[in-house]
Amino acid sequence: MKSRIFVIAIIMSLAFFSGRLLTEKSGAVPMVFGQTLQAAADSLFLAGNLPDAKESYYRALSAYDKSADSPGAAYCRLGLAKIAFFEGYFTKAQKLTSGLDSLFLQHNLWLSAFETHRLLGDIFAKRGQYENAVWHYRAGINIGEQTGDKAMQCAGLRLLGKLSVLRGSFHGANLAFSQALEIAPSASDSGYAYVGLGDTWVVDENYPQALACLDSAEIQARTVADSVLWAEVYGAKAQTYRKMGNYHRALDFYGKQLDLIKTRSDQLGRAKTMMNMAAIFEMQKQYAKAADFMEEVVLIFEELNSPETAMAKEFLDRLKKSGH
Repeated sequence: MKSRIFVIAIIMSLAFFSGRLLTEKSGAVPMVFGQTLQAAADSLFLAGNLPDAKESYYRALSAYDKSADSPGAAYCRLGLAKIAFFEGYFTKAQKLTSGLDSLFLQHNLWLSAFETHRLLGDIFAKRGQYENAVWHYRAGINIGEQTGDKAMQCAGLRLLGKLSVLRGSFHGANLAFSQALEIAPSASDSGYAYVGLGDTWVVDENYPQALACLDSAEIQARTVADSVLWAEVYGAKAQTYRKMGNYHRALDFYGKQLDLIKTRSDQLGRAKTMMNMAAIFEMQKQYAKAADFMEEVVLIFEELNSPETAMAKEFLDRLKKSGH
């Protein structure tokens, strides 16, 4: 993690000095400065380093503003909105996305427009405003239909399916994930749809059918190099076995998910998987082992400025008291 950040820092420094040189010669802030800062911010965000990603997005935004690059500035605002969402500042995230979808569509930046609607849908879902969430997810699906992008359509349908799972609607989830599976243009898209169907059958407490869908997802995952898909398959299988009361198998799959997440430097995903494992250890009355996991979770959440930090600390305190 540290080595990766070090490399990014070097790239940002080179961008700064090259930008300064070009500025002196041409009188204009070079686009490469903003683009390099933006790329660094994207990498930091994917690595779960939200504080440094935020700083890089703000610096890139300043560079884009000076060069009058509206799409570049809009992309940075979208990145900052995603960070605000993960930090639990939903109102701020919504304000940052204001007008972005129209701007992206104006410049034919279809994926960024889709991501804007996806984020707004996620914000409304968190607030319990499900109809508004559905509207934005469907707007994303419409962009995919208008551009003939099957992968985008699949992603939008999966969002609708996940929302239906959240609401406990078996029929709505089953319909959305089944439609996504029908039009899936790749093995990865099929795999994600099968994971969603597995989660749907868990809602219906049909665990054999859930595991059958997840086995199909695993078959798809074997044909592509998609570590995110593998992580979702392992996590979904772990959750299914956990619901079945088979904690040994659940821990086995959470462990596989954790090993995979560590290779991607996904700090947030790592913390959430470890918290799931700690919850199982607590049920097994292995309080010391659970506390060890939660100690690391708290450190990660604090570093990421996560809104879940307080909850994690309460969980850790409960484990320590139970262990005495």
